[in-house]
Amino acid sequence: MIKLRALGGLEVTDSQGREIRSLLAQPKRLALLTYLAAHNHRGSRRDSLVALFWPELDAAHARGALRQSLSFLRRALGHGVLNGRSEEDVGFAPAALECDATAFEQACDDGRLAEALELYRGDFLEGFFVSGISPDLERWIESERARLRGRAARAAAEFVAVAEREGDAAGAVQAARRAVALDPDDEEALACLVELLD
Repeated sequence: MIKLRALGGLEVTDSQGREIRSLLAQPKRLALLTYLAAHNHRGSRRDSLVALFWPELDAAHARGALRQSLSFLRRALGHGVLNGRSEEDVGFAPAALECDATAFEQACDDGRLAEALELYRGDFLEGFFVSGISPDLERWIESERARLRGRAARAAAEFVAVAEREGDAAGAVQAARRAVALDPDDEEALACLVELLD
């Protein structure tokens, strides 16, 4: 299984735990991999990918660039990981790729707050930059970053209540500090932290 770490720095490892260096050296293709992983539950249409990643090219050249990038990803990730779901949809084979951002969201959805907070090691695509992408893709990266950070702040705030119920004062304080660090403008989280420290 390929593992993609997109929270708190970017890392891609193969099933043996080795970094896939050829992919890490290709920022646009790495961004494409991350975008596909984030949208794997519904697939990604080729025409959308072309518009997001190669807005400066005409349709024929952009589709060629997408084909080359997908071929590169298939070689780098190994046989059977990245598949066409149809003529126009691209996605990963089930259980072929694990992404910490999607695992974090699933843990939040399932109420596994401690696991979610452990997975959230930092902002989505922290410190990552790709030149030559569309403003829409830049906006998507920024909105995902803000959305996931907000979910982490809410998970930390919810975990405070869980830790208090279980009599874990130290865990409650730690979670409250994390909630405030993730969203310094949240007055309710700050008041909760002050109350716990008092």
